[in-house]
Amino acid sequence: MTRRTSKSLNMTMRGTLVKACLAVALTAPMATLVAGPAPARAAVHIDAFDFASTNADGTPSVQAGAHPYQVATMFQFPSHRDGRNRILPDESPRNLTVELPAGFVGDPTSVPTCSEPQLETGTCPVNSQIGVVGLITSGITIPFQLYNMKPPPGMPAEFGFLAAAAVAVHLQASVRTGGDYGVNITVKDLPQTLPWTGSVVTIWGVPADSSHNSSRGLCLYQGGDCPSQAPRAPFLTNPSACSPVANAVGHADSWQATGVFDTAQAVNHDAAGPVGIIGCERLPFKPTLTAHPTGYAAGSPAGFAVGLHVPQTDNPDGLAEATLKKAVVTLPAGVSVSPSSADGLGACSPAQIRLNDGTLPDCPDSSKIGTVDIDTPLLNDPLSGSIYLAQQGSNPFNSLLAIYLVASGDGVVVKLAGHVEPDPVTGQLKATFDNNPQLPFSDFTLTFSNGPRAALANPETCGTYTTTAELTPWGDGPTVTSTDSFTIDSSCAHGFAPSFDAGTVNPAGGATTSFTMNLARTDADDELSTVAMTMPPGLLGNLKDVTLCADGAANAGTCGTESRIGTTTVGSGPGVNPFHLGGGVYLTGPYKGAPFGLSIVVPALAGPFDLGTVVVRAALSVDPSTAAITVVADPLPTILQGIPLRLRDVNVTIDRPGFMFNPTNCAPSRVTGTIGSTSGATVAVASRFQAANCASLGYKPGLTMALSGRGQTTDGKHPALTAHLAPRANDANSRKVTAKLPLALALDPLNANGLCEPAEAAVDKCPAKSIVGTAKATSILHVPLSAPVYFVHGFRIDPKSKRQVATLPKLYIPLAGEGVRIDLNASSEVVDDRLVTTFDNLPDAPLRSFDLTIDGGRHGILAVSGTDICKGNQEADVELTGQNNKESDIVVGMATPCSLRIASSSHTAASLKLKVGGLGAGKVTVSGTGLRTTRRTIVTATVATVSVPFTAKAKAALARHRDVRVRAKVSFSAKGSKKAKTITKTLTVHG
Repeated sequence: MTRRTSKSLNMTMRGTLVKACLAVALTAPMATLVAGPAPARAAVHIDAFDFASTNADGTPSVQAGAHPYQVATMFQFPSHRDGRNRILPDESPRNLTVELPAGFVGDPTSVPTCSEPQLETGTCPVNSQIGVVGLITSGITIPFQLYNMKPPPGMPAEFGFLAAAAVAVHLQASVRTGGDYGVNITVKDLPQTLPWTGSVVTIWGVPADSSHNSSRGLCLYQGGDCPSQAPRAPFLTNPSACSPVANAVGHADSWQATGVFDTAQAVNHDAAGPVGIIGCERLPFKPTLTAHPTGYAAGSPAGFAVGLHVPQTDNPDGLAEATLKKAVVTLPAGVSVSPSSADGLGACSPAQIRLNDGTLPDCPDSSKIGTVDIDTPLLNDPLSGSIYLAQQGSNPFNSLLAIYLVASGDGVVVKLAGHVEPDPVTGQLKATFDNNPQLPFSDFTLTFSNGPRAALANPETCGTYTTTAELTPWGDGPTVTSTDSFTIDSSCAHGFAPSFDAGTVNPAGGATTSFTMNLARTDADDELSTVAMTMPPGLLGNLKDVTLCADGAANAGTCGTESRIGTTTVGSGPGVNPFHLGGGVYLTGPYKGAPFGLSIVVPALAGPFDLGTVVVRAALSVDPSTAAITVVADPLPTILQGIPLRLRDVNVTIDRPGFMFNPTNCAPSRVTGTIGSTSGATVAVASRFQAANCASLGYKPGLTMALSGRGQTTDGKHPALTAHLAPRANDANSRKVTAKLPLALALDPLNANGLCEPAEAAVDKCPAKSIVGTAKATSILHVPLSAPVYFVHGFRIDPKSKRQVATLPKLYIPLAGEGVRIDLNASSEVVDDRLVTTFDNLPDAPLRSFDLTIDGGRHGILAVSGTDICKGNQEADVELTGQNNKESDIVVGMATPCSLRIASSSHTAASLKLKVGGLGAGKVTVSGTGLRTTRRTIVTATVATVSVPFTAKAKAALARHRDVRVRAKVSFSAKGSKKAKTITKTLTVHG
């Protein structure tokens, strides 16, 4: 069967037929037709479907925003003649739906209503009539008055007519939510009382207009003039968007095949063909913006109300205000997303919002960030609902920030998606709503929630701030710019006085401990930017046991647990409840010229948002004089993906077990720092620090010294000197070491190859010729520290003359390793004719060992003075002072380069006494025929007497006055040496 499209609907139908129409326009959104499961049989066929929007002269109504004289729709269904030549429908139509063109609306509030009892009793007020329905049966069109009904709850509009047999038929309006938001008109359960084969529904554009008097009330049947007492107000309005065609769609099923729908399309047309909507540029469009926070305190979380007002007119002879297609609202710079809102915040997923259907969403309450209210002239009551935060990435814009607006009322549901773009540098917010429904509204208001977890925050400084809206109408009208300003005038005083405290959990001197630093500001303070902190001398970390994170991983925030030394917590956002995030602190290799660094890593998981990973690098340097640690962090981040962080507090806790330890000096000290703000202000901060119970620490380091150099033992010669300091574990660290060398040694500065000038030493530029030895220290670093020993001109300032007075040269030792440098200085003086060397103000840092070598030979600075060092013990008097002021005074026997020798021997009846020279600290062993092997530990002696018991056989021979011939073997192992000296001498012991 070929579908036909009737053109007769564009002609004025006189008499009982009042022009076919069924295109009513409502004010608000509607639900789309949902067909149930189709039965197995075929759908009813729509033989013809037509749609016409016309002027009073019958020509098509094509002016955008105009109020047509009338709108008609027509359905025609297949029919046949029965045996009595009656025209009957092949199937009885049951449910009809007309999808009106998008933007074509009607205002049911402009016409009085009829109640259901009035309709059923045929007593609807004449003023409530909005058109005529014609049912076609047996080739005859039977007209009925169509009334504007008082809609039942949950329905935006309803129209009704009383058909044959007093059957009330209702035309229900709905909105295509999630689609083009056009209006649907649906007739359900058409009566089968008459065997009707078609219908024509005509709705008047201005129902109270006198031109309809002859079709109003009883005049429809009896003729005459039936005027309306209602105001002459427009009921129908053309779309405000221009388009080449005005397309309507019809759907129908039958009583015989309920739920199986046939569909037809029709366009408004004239004799020449389809017509569309024109003249969009003629429509007025004068929207205005209002925007202001709910509170005016600088920097605080605040609710925010943004409203758009579009003036509406009820002039039936004029043009309607253009509808809003696109709105771009840019909040003032300084108004930003508040990170404090993230705590407990949720997001609405696509499955929960269901943008493309008319059901209310299932978004969680935690995703609500405000309310929306829409006041439209098409409904008696405003639509109201909520603003929901959209799920990151899974939103129509695939963006970080998006919001959904959901408003409902009177059976209408509006769902809109808005793209929110934060400026990546300033955080300024721009919200865009595009392709908005072609539905008129007078006021559209978004109110973002107030309180400490408000989604938005005020600017941080006082002043006047302006919101700008760029508003574009449907059609060809120009974009209109509207602004509104507000003034922030409370809590204006700003400064920068952040709080700072730092310290260890366990204060015991020398003990391992965790360390915590807390930094915080208030909303009245400028934002945090830079942090530099210096630890008290002696508060250090055991780097040797930590694997350093490589630079690439440190920058990327992917360091492993082997590099982790602590945790961090960061509070972000204004108000009393900032949002807190946690992360890790990792030890890295060199950074920005410092030997070590930190990688402070915070995964930015804020409520429903994953903003990536924030990495703040810090340089960790070591003071060369005190070994104190200074940490200088890179500028703290102030914005992340367009969201200003407004950092409120920062906590760093170094808690790796066994990593940090306290000083062994319990003198009062401070953790100091400098905190900078984003405005450029800096504040010096300090937190008192003092270790406790340092006196309980032991202090008894081990020290060995030796002279070496073959042939360098006599007067004027220059032996080398070595010293090995071995502190005990868990003792206090050394603060001062004074060594008084044997009288046999003197300083010979004139023998040095050259001296370094103090100015050269100050800039670490001593010449190579001033090197007089080497030094090495093993410590808490991964590698030993080592350095040349430089010989430096000495001087002092005379307190009276203020002149520079020459003194004995000094030793300068710039120990270096793993990028760390520790400068040691030793002064020299002569006390009681003995050379005294003093290392003072040593850093409070633990050493596993320290080795010092002063070269001898050609340019040796130590000289043998007036003796032969092999002729007696060479002992140094050493005074050691710990950081806890405990002292350890020891006499150190110095090994010499003298040959191992037996200087003399004697005996008793029981033992052989050997005077052995060339000894030092170490172990001596004597064995041989007739002798019992004897071992002795030598601590300080250079020449020592060793008593060696005879064997029983030798003693018996001596007792019988017989001579005993022994071959004595003497072996000496110097402390710290793997080689032993050995001599053998044959002696005759007389009995």
